[in-house]
Amino acid sequence: GGSSQDLLPTAFQVLHRFGMVHLLSFCLSLVSLDVAASDACRTALPGEPCFDSVSWAMTSGIFSNPAWYPGLSPSSTFEDFQAFLYMAEAQENGCIAEPCIRPACSTAIEGDVCYAHIQWAQKSGITEMPEMYPGLTQNSSFQEIQSFLFTGDPNWGCGMLGAIPGIEDSNVTPEIRRFLDALKESSTLDKVSYWNWQLVPDSKQALTEDFVFMPQQWGYQGVQALMVEAAGSSVSNAIMSDVFLGMNEPDISGSCMGSMMGTCRLPCNSTEYEAEACPIAYSNKSMANSSEPNSRGACNCWQHSQTTGVGFWPVPGCSAQQPLPNLWDQEPGCIDLIMSEWNKTARVAWQKGYKYLTTPLLAFNINYLEVFIQRACGCNEAYECSCADASCGCPVYMGMHFYGYDCDPQGAYSNYRGVLNQMLELMEKYTFLRGAIVNEVGMLNCRAGNENCIPNSGNFPAEILPDKTCPASSELPEGLATFIEGMLNITMNFTTNDGRTVVKSFTWSNVDQDGGTYNLQLFHKNGTVNRLGEVYMDSCARWGHSLSLWRSNVSHGCRNLPCADLEDVRLTPPAGSTTLKMEAADDSTTGGSINMEAEESVESSHSVQQQSHSAATLLTQLVVGFTWIASCTSN
Repeated sequence: GGSSQDLLPTAFQVLHRFGMVHLLSFCLSLVSLDVAASDACRTALPGEPCFDSVSWAMTSGIFSNPAWYPGLSPSSTFEDFQAFLYMAEAQENGCIAEPCIRPACSTAIEGDVCYAHIQWAQKSGITEMPEMYPGLTQNSSFQEIQSFLFTGDPNWGCGMLGAIPGIEDSNVTPEIRRFLDALKESSTLDKVSYWNWQLVPDSKQALTEDFVFMPQQWGYQGVQALMVEAAGSSVSNAIMSDVFLGMNEPDISGSCMGSMMGTCRLPCNSTEYEAEACPIAYSNKSMANSSEPNSRGACNCWQHSQTTGVGFWPVPGCSAQQPLPNLWDQEPGCIDLIMSEWNKTARVAWQKGYKYLTTPLLAFNINYLEVFIQRACGCNEAYECSCADASCGCPVYMGMHFYGYDCDPQGAYSNYRGVLNQMLELMEKYTFLRGAIVNEVGMLNCRAGNENCIPNSGNFPAEILPDKTCPASSELPEGLATFIEGMLNITMNFTTNDGRTVVKSFTWSNVDQDGGTYNLQLFHKNGTVNRLGEVYMDSCARWGHSLSLWRSNVSHGCRNLPCADLEDVRLTPPAGSTTLKMEAADDSTTGGSINMEAEESVESSHSVQQQSHSAATLLTQLVVGFTWIASCTSN
């Protein structure tokens, strides 16, 4: 006997159980009461021909045939594209109505599907299905819930590492401004993420307020509080992120870099040091007297060079010389030591205001990652965990590096899909996991199948190639520009069964033959963006448009950010009522106008409700049907 909105709790419980929340979302879009709309405008909805036409134009057409869309650009909005198609060939593309111009902000009011979803989230959803609302509690404000539904989880989008030209004293050249603006389109934070394997920005690289810096504790040791800047603070003009990155590549032994890249696989022991049988590796190859380690494959890597990851080093208190790559096979005391150090880092990060932690940034081993999650989050065999956030040391983001080998894109694409599928499975097993941060992506200048990359050992050695990078081929028509586009195409299309995106951050390794790579730089030496950089920009902008399309999907109805002038509004249940209503904290004019507008909008939407009766009936029948299925299954 109630409205379709009264069915939300039952619908979400039943359809969530069967992994079919999107079916409910579609039904809700059918009964959406768009009180702002009139007969003169109508923004296209998912499933309609116009929506499909706009989606294709935003994600493909504007990039492949920009001349078809005069006056539009990759940064144009969904409504901009619909308006253009409406004026162009409405009969062919299905856009037979002008879009309703979306206001800069619009706080949901009673009668909106968005309001109903927020109401249900506050009353039941956040408690019963917390994995759908990470970061929210029953005490979250109306605006906080609406903002979350509009933006979803934070998406850091396309990031950067390495040298970026054209920035000096917070001033940015027009060319680099163009580059940064394109990358920012992929970020819900309107920032470019930057990291450098360190806890703070390096003085060698100037940054601006366009950047959000992700700090990392590179080693296994617990981080010192004095070394960590507070989340949200400004350091070297960049804003410190609210995510703290775990240790670097503990799942492989890796190699010493520089003059002994790929050949030095072990640190010297005390006997070798005393016998002066420990050749010194140099980051600057021209300074090296020898490029060979000793007969055991060991070298002095600490004095004038560095390693690819922490897995190279011994750990006092662990019996194995390199215990980290096979950590879960080590003696219990060794495992406990590493996890104790992790907890120290997590405590400091939480005290400094970091909301999120990542797992270690792994080189390839997803099984390693899962065991780390189980131990850090206190999980049992049923995937039930005693801890699910940073306050108790649980990482909610998975960290990963990914490289292809020897200019082979197809092998890399296949392996990358495999890694993302494994991460997707983990997100569905451990529902508090919010996604992956893949913050080092590139192509290694060595043959595949060898854990230690020996530069120039493959079929396409960089030392004989122009610009030291992958040449154009049938599989790479534009060299690595084709590869970066393919990798981002895969990235933006991976989602879980309940609609969450898997990759939240993707960073191309903007370096030149560093750590065994080809020349992966995005810029010419004169500071302009090269072809690889241009394709990175275009692909990142397309990723941003896919996020815009996600926001345009009105499954929960929240297509706008709430207005900031209503910060005191909360959802509170009136006495004796099961319906939650918006109430202002005082009797201000603003609060009165909200209630009045809500009453007027409900009255004016009466005819729309009548038109939506058949859709609401369909929703009722679906919910009753699935409830019956659920009861049968439970019995």
